Amino acid sequence: MNMLQAIRRYYAGYAQFSGRASRADFWLAALYVWLLQTAVHFVSTALDVFILGSPDLSLRDAAVLLVGVTHALPSLALLARRLHDAGFSRAWLFLGLVPFVGPLTLLVFALQPSAPRLGHPADASDPVPAGVTASATAARR
Repeated sequence: MNMLQAIRRYYAGYAQFSGRASRADFWLAALYVWLLQTAVHFVSTALDVFILGSPDLSLRDAAVLLVGVTHALPSLALLARRLHDAGFSRAWLFLGLVPFVGPLTLLVFALQPSAPRLGHPADASDPVPAGVTASATAARR
């Protein structure tokens, strides 16, 4: 997984709230959005101050708002997929509306390792679940 693959997956799943997103997918995309926001902030501030001669930051505010609004939906969709991958319901997204505690809790949830998929051992070294034969497990992979 590299940064470009994570960015492609981020935009490909623009409004896809189902499925899974690995920790690498999530954090590389989050880093990309943060770097994009930071770059837009600095460039638009420089344009405001040096070209327009006005430090009122109206261009910066508009540019940062535009980037934030256009990336809100894919970021929420990515977080929903990350929550699902970690074994949580996407309904936990609403926890982000609770000041301070909500976003911190979602951060902790996003840091969790991937939950095993139904019928599949989490790791090749894990035992096969009771009632599932080894051939049935291999056929599902």
